[in-house]
Amino acid sequence: MNVRGMKNTNFALFIFLLFSCTVYGQAAHPGKEFPQIIFLDQYIIPNGTVFEQTKVGGLSGIDYDARENRYFFMCDDRGEHNPPRFYTARFFIDSNIISGFSFLSVDTLRKQDGSIYHIQDAIDPEDLRYNARLNQVVWVSEGERIENAKQKLLVNPSVNVADSNGKLIYALSLPPQFQVTTPGIGPRRNTAFEGLSFYNDDKNLFVSSEGPLYPDGELADVEDKEYWCRIIRYDMQPGKQLAQYAYPLSPVVDKPFPATAFRVNGIAAILALGQDELLVLERSYSTGKLNMSIRLYYVNVKGATDIKDNNSLRAKPAKKPLQKKLIFDFASLHIPIDNIEGFCFGPRLPNGHRSLLFISDNNFNFFQRSQLLLFDAGE
Repeated sequence: MNVRGMKNTNFALFIFLLFSCTVYGQAAHPGKEFPQIIFLDQYIIPNGTVFEQTKVGGLSGIDYDARENRYFFMCDDRGEHNPPRFYTARFFIDSNIISGFSFLSVDTLRKQDGSIYHIQDAIDPEDLRYNARLNQVVWVSEGERIENAKQKLLVNPSVNVADSNGKLIYALSLPPQFQVTTPGIGPRRNTAFEGLSFYNDDKNLFVSSEGPLYPDGELADVEDKEYWCRIIRYDMQPGKQLAQYAYPLSPVVDKPFPATAFRVNGIAAILALGQDELLVLERSYSTGKLNMSIRLYYVNVKGATDIKDNNSLRAKPAKKPLQKKLIFDFASLHIPIDNIEGFCFGPRLPNGHRSLLFISDNNFNFFQRSQLLLFDAGE
């Protein structure tokens, strides 16, 4: 999701970001399920970077290919700057510092017939994962929903399997709850598929919605109420859903200024820890605030109610929704935090611990940053 309310961020934000520096911090004790994570470094991909005649920005997803020591970055450009695409890049982690960053390739997302997606196709690429076993890329689109007096455009969200050069092979089946063919049914605009993560040797997939479906309730706001997202469990072959779970989304963290201005909270990305365990990244923004509010949660789906046949959580609440535990609040770092939208595990650190990397989407905005954050994720 492009946080469109951020487009008019004022000059004070630029000054604040320009003179920020790397600091170190760590989370409160998260419990037994996931170790403490420790912040190590940040790297800023310069705004205005051009690679192979494409404008670099809008980086809303990241994944790591250990075999080739390279990273995949999804670009959420719908076609406004260049055709929808993803990048590969390489960098190194030396003495817990990110160094030697360089882009390696850019690949255009294409349809099954090989033709390029254009802006009129109304895809909205948000995240991707690389399947090294099959040399494939899986990416999600939020689709489009415009319903007004001047225009009606309804495009379903999708989960897409492509070859390593971006050509579509097939799409996973879309649960009926996510179809946008009927007013007041399905996802709202910019709140559909935002995150995905493989598990079980890339044979299964979790996919998350960013915000509540219309029948599931209201969008998150500052009031302390119940807001529900959905997390889907898929079998990659033949691409059928196995289950859905109700995820309790937190309220918007800060009140906007003025009080009626833009504000949002939603699931920005997810990362599977195994067959039943997930890290869930919530991203909250309110007009008038310099920083995003980014929080990382742990959930275990085992024992949660399967809601794949439930068309309305408002009418029929899940008997056992997911429970979450806060792992890390990025506010504890006391540095400017931008629009974090993707994360992945990276290579092992010198101490043998796993690295954890986060990327921010700068919305192709001069006052925002493509911010790459490095953490020690423990053993």
